[in-house]
Formats: sequence, structure tokens, C-alpha cells
Amino acid sequence: MLNCSVVAKSWSELTTFELYRFLKLRTDVFYVEQQVDDEELDGRDLEDSTLHVWAADDVGVASYLRVIVDVEPEHLDARTLIGRVVTRADRRGEGLASLLISRVLDTYGAEGMLLHAQEYAAGLYAKHGFVAFGEPYFEAAIRHVSMYRAGVPAPGLRDTDLAILAFEQRAWPHPGEKEEAIRREFDISAARYYQVLNTLIDAPAALVHDPMLVRRLQRVRESRSHARTMLAGRPTPTGYPVSGRTRIDDQDGP
Repeated sequence: MLNCSVVAKSWSELTTFELYRFLKLRTDVFYVEQQVDDEELDGRDLEDSTLHVWAADDVGVASYLRVIVDVEPEHLDARTLIGRVVTRADRRGEGLASLLISRVLDTYGAEGMLLHAQEYAAGLYAKHGFVAFGEPYFEAAIRHVSMYRAGVPAPGLRDTDLAILAFEQRAWPHPGEKEEAIRREFDISAARYYQVLNTLIDAPAALVHDPMLVRRLQRVRESRSHARTMLAGRPTPTGYPVSGRTRIDDQDGP
């Protein structure tokens, strides 16, 4: 019996106690045991899109991994990477890392994923559908192999839905640039695009396909809905109340 619970949190949800516990495990194993001399605190832990997943027992953190999301895919379509996989010495051989990977695949399995495995552990990831590619290489003096797992799209999503979700991952530094791209790539108005997007992010299949993105878009919508509710009924300079809208629209879409 594994006798532990699986916890998954983003950076903003972590307590300082939880952070200390899994960082201690990472440094105990990577720095002290394996004598890795590469940078451990690389800044990626703090990103909103990073998910920290660990198995907690009575002692503390028994096993841990993190999931990071890159803006551009490193290999094929894989923007999502599993890394920092580590298990406490007294809990090894119990399948805890496999348990955490299964938990991650429940969330991200619809998209392509990548990891850079220490070569001796490649068999663990192969059991979860990861396939090695390229030549083995040394990283921090330890032999590694890169591995890729193709995503299994959630049923019920059309090609257009998938294209919209991919489109929403992009950054738009200049005002109006996104609206121009909408008209160019989807041949519809920005207003119609946001109507479709608002419906799409309520679809269970979209949540399965890209949970981090869909939840972010839902939070944006909820935040703006709340702001509009607060404004609704307040008089404007014209004397008319502000009209509340509860959607992501072409004036302030993400």
C-alpha cells in the first residue's frame, strides 16, 4: 500500500512549508546524493503555468515532479515538459514516481509531452507511453535520453476548436494585433471569435485537452465579469448605467 496522497498546486497556491519540503527533497537528492552541479533554482518554479505535483506521507514529501510549459515546442508539438522527478530514499521502489506521472497524464495526456530522463529510468517513462528519440547525452555528468509522448486529443473537439485553443497560447504585444490575426486566420470577426471562445472554454473536452489554458481563460472571464458586475448600475457621464457583460470579448480578450 502506497500510504500517501497526491497533491498538485501552482506556485501561487503553495505554502512556504510545502515549498521548503519539496525543495529540500530536490536538493538532498540532486545536490547531495547525485552531486549535480547544474543550477537547481532556474526560475521556472515560479511561473503561473508550472504545476508542482508530489506524494505526501507522514514524513513529508515522498516523491515529487514538476510540469512546465514552454512558449514554443522543443520537439514536435511538445510544449509541456515533465522534470525534477525525485523520490525520497526510503520510499523508492514503491511506484510513487509512476503514480505522479499517471496523475500528470490525467491532466495533460491530450497534448504532446516531453521529458529528459536519466537513462537508467527510461523504462519507467516508457510504461507511460514515452518514446526515446535522438542519441543519449550527458547532462550534469549523468547520462540522459530525451523522450516524447504524443497527445491523445480529447473526443468532441473539432479542428477549429483545436486551432482556437492553440491560437490562445500566443502572445500579442501590440494593440489590435490579435484582432487582425483572428480575421486573417479564422475569417470571422473578432466579436464572433470571442463568442465561439466563450462557448468553447465551457466544454468539458476543452478542459481535458488543455486544462491550464482553459482554467486561465475561465479565470480571466470571471474576473472581468466580477468587475462589470461592480460597475453595473453605476451612472456614467451620460447618465446611463454601465452595461455588464460576462464574456471574453473583442475589446479585452486575453
